[in-house]
Amino acid sequence: MIQKLENRKIVVISGVLLVIGITVLIVARVNEDTWIKDGSGNWVMHGNPAIQDFESCARKYPIMETYPERCQIPNGPTFVKQY
Repeated sequence: MIQKLENRKIVVISGVLLVIGITVLIVARVNEDTWIKDGSGNWVMHGNPAIQDFESCARKYPIMETYPERCQIPNGPTFVKQY
C-alpha cells in the first residue's frame, strides 16, 4: 500500500516536471524571431523575423503620416519607405 502511494507520487511529480519542461521550451521559442537592441542601441534581427522591410511592416502595422512614410514595429525598429 505504501509502495503504491510512493509510486503514484513519483509518476505525478514526473508528469508535472514534464509539463513544466515542455511549457518552458514552447515559451522560449515564441520570441525567437524578433528584433532586439544590441549593446550600441541598434536594432538587430534575432532569429529570422518575418518583417524585414517597409512593405512587410506596412501590411501588419499602421503607416506614420510622415515624409518619407515610416512604419514602426511596436517595441521594435522603424522602417522607411524607399522611393
